[in-house]
Amino acid sequence: DCTDSGPGILGLGGTRRYQTDVRQVAHNPKVVGSNPTPATIESAGQGRSLGTGPLREAMVAPYTAAMVLRDGMWAVLFTDLVGSTAQRARVGDEVGDALRRDHDAVLARVLAAHRGEVVSDTGDGAMCVFSSAADAIAAGVAVQQGIERRNRRSEEPLALRVGVSAGELVVEGDGLMGLAAHEAARVCGLCEPGEVLVIDLVRLMAGSRTDAELTERGAFELKGIPTPVTVWEVAWTPTEEADERLAVPPRLLSPDAWVFSSRAPELAMLRDQWAAASGGARQAVLISGEPGIGKTRLAAEVARLACDEGALVLYGQCDDELGTPFLPFAEALDWYLEHAADVFAGQFPGDLTRLSTRVRDRMPGAPAPLAADAETEQHRLFDAVVSWLCELTDAQPVVLVLDDVHWATKPTLLMLRHLLRGTDTARLFVIATYRDTDLDRTHPLAGMLGDFRRIPRVERLPLSGLDEAGVLEFLGNAAGQEVDDRVGELAVALVAETEGNPFFLGEVLGHLVESGAIMQVDGRWTSD
Repeated sequence: DCTDSGPGILGLGGTRRYQTDVRQVAHNPKVVGSNPTPATIESAGQGRSLGTGPLREAMVAPYTAAMVLRDGMWAVLFTDLVGSTAQRARVGDEVGDALRRDHDAVLARVLAAHRGEVVSDTGDGAMCVFSSAADAIAAGVAVQQGIERRNRRSEEPLALRVGVSAGELVVEGDGLMGLAAHEAARVCGLCEPGEVLVIDLVRLMAGSRTDAELTERGAFELKGIPTPVTVWEVAWTPTEEADERLAVPPRLLSPDAWVFSSRAPELAMLRDQWAAASGGARQAVLISGEPGIGKTRLAAEVARLACDEGALVLYGQCDDELGTPFLPFAEALDWYLEHAADVFAGQFPGDLTRLSTRVRDRMPGAPAPLAADAETEQHRLFDAVVSWLCELTDAQPVVLVLDDVHWATKPTLLMLRHLLRGTDTARLFVIATYRDTDLDRTHPLAGMLGDFRRIPRVERLPLSGLDEAGVLEFLGNAAGQEVDDRVGELAVALVAETEGNPFFLGEVLGHLVESGAIMQVDGRWTSD
């Protein structure tokens, strides 16, 4: 907490460029739940070097942000988890670590969206800087809203205080120093849980660039600050739950599809897999069959049911004419970034820019992607996708449908394999569809299927044509009521003509209706 002994202010690399993204360290056992011993606030006031500790070590990474430390005016934001020490003592270190990771993940998303930079881990929170006072105010509101959303789905709530100041900070040696950091920590200490407080200078600097509602709280004497400081409270309201629920991507749902029919055993198997995945054990099913057999239709049906039960559904399709690597993952990410109200991007948002330009639109503060040799960059991209999906599953279960992977490039299949190996405990259900009729020994997928088979909880689900009973059900669903024995002969004829392939079944049935050979009378199929 923000006490007299105070959090540390800063610990930065001597290159004056630093790793900024909390997501890089949120799952690092050297950092999470740690209590480093950087210099205290009083040290900042006396102009000494500010802070060391695990976060500083974690910031020395091959992946840096574009912001360069400089002498000048900064808006400084402190977060503080209220009662975190007592909470950790009550729930234990393992849960305490998870709670701190939740804070770090929320903060990281906010900073990427509002061009902020993590400067220091304070043990119970973080110190961040912004070049814009309006961005700092918006970030304060967003982090409180993010914590509130997180608390809706958790039995162990977090309470956060946010204080914002502004002023001159200078770079000296390995540290950034200035009274503004001291002041921000003291303002944070004035907060009640859930509040965002800013000093008057922040309000004036933001001016008309902020639409936040601010209410004056009065002037306060702050320890170490020579004159009283006028403090303002920033009003905020929780986000609507509806903003967080996305519908099934329309490309997965064909408006011209016939009513789902005759796959009860397969659907039951997939629903069991979905239930296991939503409980925290990643599942994957590879649905195979000839063209038109109903692979995508079956995947769409289970995705729709999962969405109704609270899942986020993502969809991507491979293309036989586009040899673009990672195409289905790029489509899934792009659609998510376009439609999600609150964006999650995992540990490495900068690397996701290799898949979608929308990352920059939604997260202007995302750092540049890793620049290294091609193999290292590809591995980082794989990790970025895994981290993104894992972070999504922290908020809600995810169903990822990858369609037509018989057209997938080798890099796409390698990414899928990396995903399946790296998400063992995620609330993730991966459904991949492919045509087994298109595979031969030289096909990239043919060799990869053996690798998939050796990964735990990866199942294969081959589909065959519908039998006569299945076709009768198809006809009944198409008519909107049960069929009688008179339709049996039609079912036999359709099975003989189509071998029970649902696509061809629908085409033949449509042709017979258009030609007048059969028709519906009072909801029943009949002929002239």
